Amino acid sequence: MVVARKSAVMPFVLAGLLGLAALGAWFFALQFISSAPAACNNVFSMIAELPKCRWPAVFVGLGWVAFISAIASGWVGGVRIRRNRKHGGTGAGNDRGVPPHDAQRLI
Repeated sequence: MVVARKSAVMPFVLAGLLGLAALGAWFFALQFISSAPAACNNVFSMIAELPKCRWPAVFVGLGWVAFISAIASGWVGGVRIRRNRKHGGTGAGNDRGVPPHDAQRLI
């Protein structure tokens, strides 16, 4: 079975960006919580009556979605690394001296 080699770097880049997005969302949630504790009676939820009491819960929820997506993206990157090593990449030691496909065209 022929498996197309895909870049293993992109999922890790995406995982890093999603991790930063999760941290940013949680930071914004903490900032919102510190700015309105008296008006909300220290109760923050998605179904709160006041909009300023809803936003921390929204940011925490978005942070969790970004965090779980970062874990999934990292998992995909790990699977791609393993698949690329398993099926032999460039210089994997099992090419038996055969030049790359593009090099054959130059000869």
